[in-house]
Amino acid sequence: MRVRAVQKTTQCRDLARMRFKAASLALAFLASVWMASSIRAEESAGVLPSRWVTSLPSVAIASEHQVIEPVAVRTRSGSLLVAAEHVAKSESAIVLSRSADQGQTWNRETGHVVQAKDGYRVSAGAAGMLPSGRLVLACHEWQEKPGTVEHVREEPAGVHHYRWSGYHRASVLKVFLSDDDGKSWSAAITNVAGGPVATAAMETVFAADGAVWLPVYGPSDEKQTDAALSGVGLMRSDDVGRSWKFSHWIAKADEAHNIGYGPGDVTVLPDGRWLGLLQGNHRGLGDYTRPRVCRTISSDAGRTWSVPEQKFLNHGTSTVTLDGRDGEEIMVGGWKDRGIHFTVGTNAGEDWLYQDQVWWCIWYGAGNRGGTRLLKLDEGVLAVYHWMDDKDLSRTQVRSQVIRRATGPTPETKRPTVEKRNLQAKWHMAEAYQLPHIPDAPAGIPIKTLLKLRSGDWICLGFVGSKKADTAYGFAPTGVCALRSAKITGPWKKIADIPMPPEVGGLFDTGTGAGTPGAMTQHSSGRLFLPLSTSNRKDIILTYSDDEGKTWRTIGSMARITGLPAVHEANKIVERKDGSLIFPMQRPFHGESKQHPLFYVRSRDRGETWSAPIFWATHPGTRYEGLPHGSFADLRETSLAVLNDNDWLGIFRESRGTQSPENAERGPLSMPFLCLARSTDDGRTWKSSFGFLGVEPDIEALPGGAVMATFRDDNLASVWISYDKGVSWQIQHDPAELPWRTGAAEQSTQWPPGGEPIIRVLDDNTVAVICDSGMIPSGKLLPPDYKPSKEFQGRVQIRFFRSRTAALP
Repeated sequence: MRVRAVQKTTQCRDLARMRFKAASLALAFLASVWMASSIRAEESAGVLPSRWVTSLPSVAIASEHQVIEPVAVRTRSGSLLVAAEHVAKSESAIVLSRSADQGQTWNRETGHVVQAKDGYRVSAGAAGMLPSGRLVLACHEWQEKPGTVEHVREEPAGVHHYRWSGYHRASVLKVFLSDDDGKSWSAAITNVAGGPVATAAMETVFAADGAVWLPVYGPSDEKQTDAALSGVGLMRSDDVGRSWKFSHWIAKADEAHNIGYGPGDVTVLPDGRWLGLLQGNHRGLGDYTRPRVCRTISSDAGRTWSVPEQKFLNHGTSTVTLDGRDGEEIMVGGWKDRGIHFTVGTNAGEDWLYQDQVWWCIWYGAGNRGGTRLLKLDEGVLAVYHWMDDKDLSRTQVRSQVIRRATGPTPETKRPTVEKRNLQAKWHMAEAYQLPHIPDAPAGIPIKTLLKLRSGDWICLGFVGSKKADTAYGFAPTGVCALRSAKITGPWKKIADIPMPPEVGGLFDTGTGAGTPGAMTQHSSGRLFLPLSTSNRKDIILTYSDDEGKTWRTIGSMARITGLPAVHEANKIVERKDGSLIFPMQRPFHGESKQHPLFYVRSRDRGETWSAPIFWATHPGTRYEGLPHGSFADLRETSLAVLNDNDWLGIFRESRGTQSPENAERGPLSMPFLCLARSTDDGRTWKSSFGFLGVEPDIEALPGGAVMATFRDDNLASVWISYDKGVSWQIQHDPAELPWRTGAAEQSTQWPPGGEPIIRVLDDNTVAVICDSGMIPSGKLLPPDYKPSKEFQGRVQIRFFRSRTAALP
C-alpha cells in the first residue's frame, strides 16, 4: 500500500536500482524456499483418536411439566435409579425412574419419595449406595427470596466491587433410606447443629474411614444469608445412615473477599486423598460473574482441608474417577448455555487436560438445560441432566447418555514430562477497561489491530463510517484510519487516513471474524505489519508501516508468495528472539484433496521475503467414532506460540460432527472444538491433542515460561494459563467480566463476549487480553436504512494480567 506519491523523475532515476533490488529479492526468495524445503514438516497426524464416545440421549423422566436437577445412583441389583424434582404448577415433589439396561431405557416409578409443603420446593441433592447395598437419597426442602446487588466502588481503576444484600433462604435437610433397591423409602434422623443454618445436600453420599459421609452447603449465619454467601461441610453417620449429625466444615465462606462455596462434590481418590471440587461464587465481582470450580484437598481422611483455589469456570462439579489412561484421572460434568459437557483432569484436580461435549445446541436457543450429574459405571460414565422438551420449550425432561471409551485407535499413553514453573511466576487477572467512544472512528475498531507501540503509545485502526452492504452483517465500513492515544482510556486521535491497496478489492465487512483488517503486529525494529483479507476471501495482502502507522506500503499477495491457489485468515504473526517471523495461515480445504489446511511461512528479513509454506495440521476427512453426522474436517482460526528454540504450541478450531443429524435449536450441534498441537523440533513435526470448547483462539508464550490461551467460550470470554508448557492447564479466567446487569451476556441480539481475542505481551510483568465484550448492542455507527439482524459486535475490552511479583498501577 502506498500513500505517498512518487514523482516520475524519481522513478526513472531509480529504475536501475529497483531492477537490481528485485533480482536480489528473487535470489533471497529462492534461498528461503531452499531453507524451507530442508525443514518442511513431516506428515503429522491430524485426526485425533476419539477418547470418548457419547451415546444418543435416552429420556429418563418425560416432561409432563418441569423435571429438573436429577441425581443418579446404582442399586445393589445393578439397576440405575434417577431422582429429580417434578414441578407442576405450585407442587414440587421428588420422583424416580429406573433402568435395567445401563441407561438405554427407563421406566418411571409410581408415586414420589417426598413432596414439598406449600410455598416450598424440594430438590434431590445427593445420592449413594453404601457397601451394604442400602441406598441413601438426600433432599432439601427450600424457599428463597432474592435481594439486591449494588456497585460499591471502583478501586483501583478498572477493578469493580459489589455488595449483595437482602437475600433470604430457608432450607431443611431430608434424608431417605431404601433397603429394597429403591422400591420403598424411610426417613433418617438429621441434626445439623453447628452446620449451615439453611442446609442443602450436594452430589454424592459415600462411605470412608469407618463412617458414611454426606456433603452439605449453606450459610453459617444470618449475616451470610443476607449476603448470599455459603460454605461447605460434611454430615456424618455412624449407624449406616439411620441418623446423621453435622461433623465439620470443609470450607466456610470467605467474608473478607465476598466468596461463597457450594454446591460441590467430594471424591475419595485411589491414593486415599479426598478431593473437594466446590462451586466458588465471587459475590464481590457482581452478578454477571460466572461460578468457579475451586479445588480443595485433604490428606487426612477429610479432617483438614486446603484453602480452596480457583481452577476453571463451570456450572456443575459432579466428579467421577477414571482409569488413569493417558493421565486422565477424573471427569467433571457441567453445563453452559449451549449444553452439557465434561472436563478431564489429572493430579487430583490440580491440572486439567481438555473438555468435550455430551449434547450441544446453539448458545441462544430457548429452553432450560443443565443440572449435569455423573455416575461411574463398569464401562463408562452415565451423564444425567435436564433438557428442554422436543416439542414444548416450556417443559423439561430428564435425559441420560453414556460416555464410553472409544473402541478405535487410542491416544498414546505417555504425556510429555515438563516441570512446572515456580509458583512466584503465576499470573493473576487484574483491571479491565472498555475502549471509549472514539469520535474519529464512530463505526468501531478492528479488535486485533489494537496494540501498545514500543514507543509507549497505543495504536489501532478505526472505521470512519458505515454503509448498508450485501455482507454477512448487512453493513460495511466506508473508510479506515489509524488512531493513537497515550493511554488506553483515551483520548484517541486520528493520525492518518488509510487507503486500501487495489488488490484488497475495497472494504467489505466489519463483522466478527471477517479479517478486514487482520491482526496488526509490531516487530522489534518498530515495523508494523498489517495483513488484509481480500474481498473475495481468497488471498491475504501483507502491508507494513515504518512510521508507526502514518503511511503504509505493500509487501505482496501471500497466495502469490506461497504459490498456493488461495490463502485464508491472518490472525497472528509471531516474532522469535532472533527477530525472524512466523506467519500462520489457512490453505482452504477442498473435499478429498488431502491437502493440509494449516500452514506457516517464515521470514528472516522483516517480512520482505518468505519461505515456502510449511504445513503443520491436517484433516484427511475421516469421521470421528460415534459422530457420523454434521459438519466436520474443517480446520481454521489458528495461532502459534514459540516457547523456546525447540518447543512450539499451536491451537486451531475443528468441527468434529454429531451423534445424529444436526438441530441447532434442540441439539445436537457440531460446536467447534479447539485442538492443541505440539512440536518439539522447531516446528518440523507435530502431535495434536484435544483442547477446549470454543472458537477464535489465540495462544502466547508469557514471560517466565507460562503459556496463555484465549478464545470465545460459549457465551463468555475465556483465558486458560499453563505452567508446564501447555501439557496441562492450571487455571481459567473470564477476561470479559465487567459490571454488567444480570443476563447482559445472554441477549440473543448480539454476539456473546470474548470474540476475536488477542494476547499482547506488554512487558515482563504485564499481559493484555483484548476482545469483544459483546455486551452493548452494536457498538457501531450503523447506516440509517440498516435493518438489525441477530448478530452485532460490542465494545472492545482490554483486560490486564499481571505476574504475582508485579505491582498494580
